[in-house]
Amino acid sequence: MPDTPEPKPSIFENDILKKFFGSPASAPKNSPAPMFTNPNLPRTQATPAPAPAISQPAAPPPEVAAAPVARKRSKPAKKEKIAKVRPPVEPEIPFVADEHFFQRRGRVFSVINQKGGCGKTTTAINLSAALAQQGFEVLLIDIDAQANSTLGYGVRVAPEERTVYHVFRESIFVDQNRTPFDLIRKTAVPHVSLLPSSKFLAGLAVEIPASKDWEYILRNYLAAVKDSFHYVIIDCPPALNALTVNALTASDEMIIPLQTHYFSIEGMKELFLTIRSIQEKLNPLLKNGLILPTLFDKRARVNREMLESIRNYFKDQVLESIIHMNVKLVESAMHGEPVLTYDPTARGARDYRSLAREVILKDDQLFNVKAENVLAKFILQ
Repeated sequence: MPDTPEPKPSIFENDILKKFFGSPASAPKNSPAPMFTNPNLPRTQATPAPAPAISQPAAPPPEVAAAPVARKRSKPAKKEKIAKVRPPVEPEIPFVADEHFFQRRGRVFSVINQKGGCGKTTTAINLSAALAQQGFEVLLIDIDAQANSTLGYGVRVAPEERTVYHVFRESIFVDQNRTPFDLIRKTAVPHVSLLPSSKFLAGLAVEIPASKDWEYILRNYLAAVKDSFHYVIIDCPPALNALTVNALTASDEMIIPLQTHYFSIEGMKELFLTIRSIQEKLNPLLKNGLILPTLFDKRARVNREMLESIRNYFKDQVLESIIHMNVKLVESAMHGEPVLTYDPTARGARDYRSLAREVILKDDQLFNVKAENVLAKFILQ
């Protein structure tokens, strides 16, 4: 036989109903009995309950408080959605490179910071593309073993192909059948050439100091090729190792991407000690460097305060251009191309175009400054 269902609790077992109807003990004695006294009998066989005696009239039932009616709260009227009006985009300053900018060649810039995640590789990729859009011939050299700049231009190098690794591993001038330009390849961006990197550089950084005059390996290579380009951009690894020393020894100027964050500023001390040592011993013509604020979010107060602190401390060394946080910079790297070709209207593209113009103008000022004393010091050494 199927299990009989458990009887439902009496109505008086509900605390809320007890409050209004009372308990069974308080029910009136002469209240009418239920019509069906035996629930197991069908309705046709049920006997009606005896009527109350006439001599004892039934007491009037107690007054029962009416249960409050739950009222539905009216929903607030929907506010009309006001379309957000974006602030007007500031027009870019028109810039056309003068003819005399193209007369000088072989200007070498290192993009350097020993701290990772500060936008160093993104700056190297997009600055080279922005300079190329002005009509300059640009060579991008990737000496980072992670090869992110190489991938940023959609280039994947096979293990047997010759890369910048071979510049450090062997003397390319020994083989007369090869030229320094055999390592350089064109990219999909007009006027941008690439000297790709290789994962083998990671182990080579430890072996380089064992060779003679290892600090000048990259400088000797660039002496043969840099006159074919207006600008040479070197993407340095996020470390102060032998590869970084080679890049600074071969450079005329540095661009230091600096995230508007406390830890980024704290890590600058060791970098400037290395730069000062190279200026004194290896490359007196190396400038002090241009600091580029990156990953800036103007909505965050801490970023605004850090930017102000950077400008107050480093003064004229800080560039006016700022690289704001922009998702298009990440998307363009995933597609293997600079943001200037991926989305020319993006905020990141506008920032790097501004950076390229400022670099051109500042380099023109530094190039025209006479440096006979520095040059004499370099010759005497």
